[in-house]
This record gives sequence, C-alpha cells and structure tokens, in this order.
Amino acid sequence: MLHGRSDEIKNTGAEKAMAVALRLLSYRDRSRKELFSRLTKKGFPDDVVETIMARLQELGLINDENLARSMVSLCQRRLAGKECIWTELIKRGIDRELGMEVIREFYREDVEEENAMTLAQKRMRILTNTPPDITKRRVADYLRRRGYSFDIIHRTLNKLFT
Repeated sequence: MLHGRSDEIKNTGAEKAMAVALRLLSYRDRSRKELFSRLTKKGFPDDVVETIMARLQELGLINDENLARSMVSLCQRRLAGKECIWTELIKRGIDRELGMEVIREFYREDVEEENAMTLAQKRMRILTNTPPDITKRRVADYLRRRGYSFDIIHRTLNKLFT
C-alpha cells in the first residue's frame, strides 16, 4: 500500500514537471539546458526532469539543433555579426560544437562583410555632419556592439574611408 502511494507521488511530480515544461515551451523555444535548469530551479528532482526531457525530445518539442538554426537565421536577418550570434547561442545553452557547426553552415565571411558594410553605410548617413575621425570611431564602435570581429570592422572601414 505504501509503495503504491510512492509511485502515485512520483507520477504526480512528473505530471507537474511536464505541465511546467510545456508552459515554459509555450512562451518560446528553449534549449535542453535552459529547460533542465528552469525545472530543477523549480524544485523538481533531476531524475524526474531527465525523464521529462527525454519525453519532450521524443515528441520533438526540444531540439537544440533546430533552435540554433532559427536563432542564427534570426540574427542574420538582424544583420548581427558572428560574435553576437555566438554569444546568444552560448547564453541560451546551445552546445559549443553544435553552435560552431551551425554558424559555419550559415555564415560565410563574405556575407558577414556585406552585412557590416550595409550597417556601416546606414550609420554613416546618421553621422553626416560629424568629423571623419569621429565618424570612423563611432561606426567601428557600432559594428563592434553588433558582434563583428575587429578584422571585419577594419576591412569595412578601409573600404569606406579610402
């Protein structure tokens, strides 16, 4: 009799954990690591959370690769640089190897340079009455905040200011 209650409590805990997980996923996609962390912070035992995570993966509700691809695609549309995308992937709990693979697949250096040039030209239109040295510094700072490497920034500025 006591054994049956224990199973009942376990099942109730798993059901509650699943309900919380589904609610969290209804707001936005989450990585496996993010969801695991959120569920354990809510006090669910690791074994229950692992069971829930396995079931959610079976159902296709957690897929770190798809999440990484959609994040990279979104960042590309926002003209963010590789470093910005990399930071976002790591922050969201995407595995480093998977993140690198997806970025390599989606981001070619020539596309990144074109995006940096587009952003730099836009920023320069705003800074029309600013002295060239200040304009150059502000454009470089802007591109850096958008996640572009110093190499890409240097090449972009050389094209614009020569």
